Amino acid sequence: MRKLLPLLLAVFTVIVLGPTAQARTVETPSAAGWRVVDGQVVWTSPTPLTGDAPVEFWSGGKLLGRAGPSRDHRTFSLPGKAIGDPSKIEVRAGGQRLDAPDPKAKADSQSPAALPPLLPKGSVDPGTPGHYQTITGEYTLDPVPLPGLNGSTEMQAVVVAPKNAPGNRPLVLFLHGRHQACYSPTGGGGDPVGWPCPPGFLPVPSYRGYLQTQQLLASQGYVTVSISADAINALDYQVTDGGAQARSSLVRLHLGHWADWAGSGRASAPQIVKDAPVADMSNVLLVGHSRGGEGVNQAALDSLAPPPFDSGYSGPVRWTIRGNVFIAPTIFGQNPTPDVPSVTLLPACDGDVSDLQGQQYIDSTRGVSKGKALHSALYIAGADHNFFNYEWTPGVSVAPSVDDYRPGTTPNPLCDTGQPARLTAPQQRAGGATYVAAAAHLFLDHDLRVQPLLDGTGVRAPSADPARVLSAALGAERTPVVIPDGTTKISGSAKLCDEIDAASACLTGTTRFKSPHAVAMNSSPTEAGRSAIDVRWSSA
Repeated sequence: MRKLLPLLLAVFTVIVLGPTAQARTVETPSAAGWRVVDGQVVWTSPTPLTGDAPVEFWSGGKLLGRAGPSRDHRTFSLPGKAIGDPSKIEVRAGGQRLDAPDPKAKADSQSPAALPPLLPKGSVDPGTPGHYQTITGEYTLDPVPLPGLNGSTEMQAVVVAPKNAPGNRPLVLFLHGRHQACYSPTGGGGDPVGWPCPPGFLPVPSYRGYLQTQQLLASQGYVTVSISADAINALDYQVTDGGAQARSSLVRLHLGHWADWAGSGRASAPQIVKDAPVADMSNVLLVGHSRGGEGVNQAALDSLAPPPFDSGYSGPVRWTIRGNVFIAPTIFGQNPTPDVPSVTLLPACDGDVSDLQGQQYIDSTRGVSKGKALHSALYIAGADHNFFNYEWTPGVSVAPSVDDYRPGTTPNPLCDTGQPARLTAPQQRAGGATYVAAAAHLFLDHDLRVQPLLDGTGVRAPSADPARVLSAALGAERTPVVIPDGTTKISGSAKLCDEIDAASACLTGTTRFKSPHAVAMNSSPTEAGRSAIDVRWSSA
């Protein structure tokens, strides 16, 4: 989640670190208001940026690089770059301009076509509650150190489980994304930084934000747990991967405990875990929101191939990940897990990870491994980034929260608040819960009746109404129509180009944000071996 910040002109500085401790400021006459410091460009946001998309510096339509964050979550720097004309530098995150109004906003905000009619109903509706009553409780374990983070990470979670369900039950684990870590219950005190929370502040209970989805799944017979990652959110500026490895380790530490509690260690389990059915650790689904999405993806990778270094969890892998669900995720490392099936929710009105880079969890599995796993993309019209999480939703969250969608300069009937096509927060949570349940039914229960909701067949789950959810998929031994490469022959108005290349891409510069299929590996504007075909529609 990113706080809505006033669109103010950026404050850039460059810091010269000479032989003395005193920094020397060098003025740049050609750019009023800018200061240059030893080739290092520094931007200070008027408010902390605790969102999920990385901050990037651009100039003349070209990516200079990803800016390094600092402890205050306001100051971002990019050393060692030739900045050229400072007046052309832009600050962006997820395609959104941060330092000034985007001159392209008006052109990009033209009214789209009316929403299509609802799709036909599928044969099953995974959003229908099951017949089990549910129980809810929390556990707190001793904090743990994680490599790269200067501070301990909490081991806290909320469990929702079916009551008196027979046998061992599949386990669904949720990991929230990057939100502010602390808040003032009195509403004052500004924006705290660091971890633990300073006196007078409390941790934001982001992990409680998926209770609606947990309750739906528990009523259907699944044991669910949603874990807290506030410490990582506060400290992930210290690591270059945005905290992906730390989040993976946190997930695997919790799974290690659940494996203990499913076996000989059950007597020492927290009370809520003992009250719940025993978890079937051979049948686990991971659900991650935003940076939590990248975290659970990394956890799936690390479960298949444990890291050869100290990652924070070095115990045995006593679980099997059967699937992943990514909700408005980041994918800075562009390393999806090709052999673990996945469903990715892409909210059309996402104002945080607004380039919808999660599409790469589908695209980047193309031609990797055997292609047996299904990778589904669900485009959800009218949904924003935050409202999937109850604790990130204004009016119901205990901590301050916002609607992350930022209106353009012209009305947008799909995304503007109050427009018929824009989903309300309850509608969005219901839609998200329905399609998380669809993934659980398919990946954990192998209920193939659910697959048409996810694979592009073109049917809907009525529990998600009025949301328009459009699906597409790769994998599951599906036959692609065409996989373009340098030998592909085309005709007519079509053009063969590189999907991502600084010189020959279909979309270049800031126009690449118009398609999530063109999102590059973080800080790498050029990637070889990914071809695309640019076509022009004659009719729609």
